[in-house]
Amino acid sequence: MNILIVTEEYAIGGTSTYLRNLIAALHACRIKTFLITQGQKQPTIMKGDHVHIKLEYAWRMKTIPRRTWATTRALHQMLRIYKFTPDIVLTDLCLPALSYILCRYTIPVLRTVPIYYQFHGSFTLEHHDSSPPGLMRDLRYNLRLAIEHFTLNKARSILCFSSYAKKILHNIIQTTTPIIMTHPGVDPVIIQARHINKSKARNILGISHTKPIILLASRLDEKRKAVDQFFSLLQSKKRILNESVIVLCANLENAPQKFYQMLRDIPSRYSIYLVHNPSRATLGLWYRASDVVVLPSVSLETFGFVTLEAYSVGTSVIAYDIGANRELIESDWLAPVADKYALLEIIQKNLQLNKAEKNILSKNLIKKSMPFTWEAYLQTILDF
Repeated sequence: MNILIVTEEYAIGGTSTYLRNLIAALHACRIKTFLITQGQKQPTIMKGDHVHIKLEYAWRMKTIPRRTWATTRALHQMLRIYKFTPDIVLTDLCLPALSYILCRYTIPVLRTVPIYYQFHGSFTLEHHDSSPPGLMRDLRYNLRLAIEHFTLNKARSILCFSSYAKKILHNIIQTTTPIIMTHPGVDPVIIQARHINKSKARNILGISHTKPIILLASRLDEKRKAVDQFFSLLQSKKRILNESVIVLCANLENAPQKFYQMLRDIPSRYSIYLVHNPSRATLGLWYRASDVVVLPSVSLETFGFVTLEAYSVGTSVIAYDIGANRELIESDWLAPVADKYALLEIIQKNLQLNKAEKNILSKNLIKKSMPFTWEAYLQTILDF
């Protein structure tokens, strides 16, 4: 089977995690794959029978006609130079999917190739959530919703990771395309950290053995991720989580200047570590070394790769009770989103567990993560 993947590449985040692990699973199964990516500057490493065309000039091409033209050129290279004809097309983001759908009208051989769409989240809702109120916001919302509706209805099937994502597809986008519920896997590189005890992980990272470590692994360029809101909670007069080490793993190039200004105002009883774009192996060590991982997102979490990765090494996750968090995280470790300070109180509650309770919880989390495999996800695709 030949699989064409059309996507938009990110340096960090759930989409990047998905793409990296999907390609690795396809490579392990010796399935020929052709990858066309738009959007960012860092190419994915392809191996074996994989071919990657990176539209390096397309990352500036924010308009749909330019994206479509760039994708058309790449598809012609795929067919004529590489002699690669796909059996299925897999896409996971709205604008790359739209550009592919438009350009295939000019390439007859691709018109009947089925499209499968991996739904990570709503392009419409995510942009609407971060836009200032006003008439233009409403106009853009309706335009994006129309694009998303059109794109998803051109797919043969939509894959999604959670009931919350399925609810968005039905209630907001109102797609009529069949929806397949499936689950992703865990990055094998992250899982390797499971076999290192916390003390050794902290030795490798050069971090304190005595202070509690609280980890955030998130993006800074989306308001809904609410990383800045979490750090602002630490500025309160409530003396909670004292002497904790707060570690943020993120693409720090996207951090606004006011974020650094806010960090300078955090009380000295907290130690703040900023880790810029760590490797997957290093991120796995941070998951393992930490006492707890925090997801401060306040809306639109359609799955949670961070939760799954933390669970795979036996580390608890604390989050707000929004989106798919309710499907992955036990209610004891979810804070009501209306009460922001409750998040800190639940973190404190977790840190106060005794050693036996922490060991039992850690084993249960690892056990919970084990059914999530990329082999099972890939089999869902191959069953098409």
